Parts: sequence; structure tokens; C-alpha cells
Amino acid sequence: MIVSVDNRASDIARDTNLPVMPREDLQSSMQSWINHSEPVRIILPTDNIRKWEEQFRSLAN
Repeated sequence: MIVSVDNRASDIARDTNLPVMPREDLQSSMQSWINHSEPVRIILPTDNIRKWEEQFRSLAN
């Protein structure tokens, strides 16, 4: 579970399915998540990660 302090965690959660809780209502959100959550199924955007890595390949040579 990730505590969101700005939009970055929320943006990453949208792409990966990471559980993110807003810090404004942390206690209630966390309690609900612990008591009622489904198993976390992380989704990695592997194609996007591969494309991002490829931009640096020419620098390594």
C-alpha cells in the first residue's frame, strides 16, 4: 500500500494497479483496505518499460 502525497503515486497506480491511499483520509482508507481488500495484482507495463530503456542503449556503447 502506497500513501499518496501528490499525483505521482496516483498516476503510477493507474498504470500498475498498486494500492494507493490518499493521505487526507489515511486511517479510514487503510482500515477499509486491510479489512476488505482483494489480493493485489500488480500490472507492469513491460512494453513501455522496454521502450524507455531502449533510449539509453546507445549511451552505454
